[in-house]
Amino acid sequence: MRHVTALKKLCRFCQTIRRGKNVFVFCKANARHKQKQGWII
Repeated sequence: MRHVTALKKLCRFCQTIRRGKNVFVFCKANARHKQKQGWII
């Protein structure tokens, strides 16, 4: 999973999900599109 400052949907299957202070991008078509923005512990 990549940690980035600006999330981008890389394909039409990417979904943006917010969990607490973190924002994620998950993709069912391509697992390499996973991204995270937020606090890194």
